[in-house]
Amino acid sequence: MRRTLFFLVAVLFAATLSAGPVSDTERQQLLDHLKNSQKVFADALHGLSPAQARFKSAPDRWSILECAEHLTQAEQLLFTDVMHALSSPTGKKSQASDENILDVWGTRKQKAQSSGDYDPIGRWPDLAAVQKEFDARRAKTIEFVTKTQEDLRGRLCCGGMDLYQQLLGISAHTLRHVEQMNEVKAQPGYPKS
Repeated sequence: MRRTLFFLVAVLFAATLSAGPVSDTERQQLLDHLKNSQKVFADALHGLSPAQARFKSAPDRWSILECAEHLTQAEQLLFTDVMHALSSPTGKKSQASDENILDVWGTRKQKAQSSGDYDPIGRWPDLAAVQKEFDARRAKTIEFVTKTQEDLRGRLCCGGMDLYQQLLGISAHTLRHVEQMNEVKAQPGYPKS
């Protein structure tokens, strides 16, 4: 009897620590966001000439090609963070809201500085090559979100976000840099073709 009671208490305790897989609604919202931001990214690159892709308004500013390279690198590096965090214990809760993640990661309201492996260094020769790689990397992210049964809400990742929020942040980050690309397109001297 005592063993049975201990087992039941242990099972109930474990259940409170692990929320299990995300709900179908959350999963679909995340998939929709990932697919939408991928489309917005593709639309931002569509039809740009090499001169437009490489235009920089100042030496210390990124071109559209450099923004695209940064996004492609970030897709892989931030997703790798999620994969590593899957081995962390469950039972932790993010202090941030999903709305806060979308606001901070998805807009240019707050400045951020890239560094290290996230920085563009000319890994791909043109927009077609970088977009092809971005699409391949985003496909892996989407496949994971589609299939995972992991507890994405009960594990923390970078900056105290839960894994769901990290994945949402990856998608929102795309929108942030599409805003930056649009700023480049609005600069004086941006090539007409």
